[in-house]
Amino acid sequence: MNFLSNNEIRDKLLQELPEFDNSYKSKYSIEKLYSTINEIRYRHASVLIPLTVYNDNIHIILTLRSINLPTHAGQISFPGGKVDEYDMNPMRTAYREAAEEIGLNEDLISLQGYLDIYRTGTKYIILPVVGFVSEDYEPKLNKGEVEDLIYLPLDFIADKSNLQYREQEINGEKRFFYVYEYNDHFIWGATAHMLKSLSERLFEND
Repeated sequence: MNFLSNNEIRDKLLQELPEFDNSYKSKYSIEKLYSTINEIRYRHASVLIPLTVYNDNIHIILTLRSINLPTHAGQISFPGGKVDEYDMNPMRTAYREAAEEIGLNEDLISLQGYLDIYRTGTKYIILPVVGFVSEDYEPKLNKGEVEDLIYLPLDFIADKSNLQYREQEINGEKRFFYVYEYNDHFIWGATAHMLKSLSERLFEND
């Protein structure tokens, strides 16, 4: 069992809020915030990686996305979404989306730190925010976006044998991606990559 205290987790994470490269803002809408990297525009986004404790172990709260969503339907992800023009910073985006998607209010989150900003093949640039969730949290799911919650033991990602690397042809293009299979759940793509990053941050020196 890999039980870490709040202080131990905080010590292993980034403590300064990483900044996006704000070299581009859409001239058509200030709501669409981008960074341009190697002449490619990436949409700013942020996710919350919520940690919670029960049965004397830390678990990661994941969301099972609704099958009715226009994109990434039925996939497993973290609460999060695109940065809004009214968000003070990407951390506020993660908090706002967590409240909207799973009823997790900011006052129930204890900020632990951040992972490195991650770029996706679908042209998003994402800030992962890590926080501990109070035991007082009672899930209130927005069923239009979230079908269910999945509680993934932190021990599971600490075991490197649970991480798989797969190759698959998608739309005629060969793709390589990370995968975690937990019970009947297939976790892949950006979510799996960020779980891998979290594991490396917390356990690579253990």
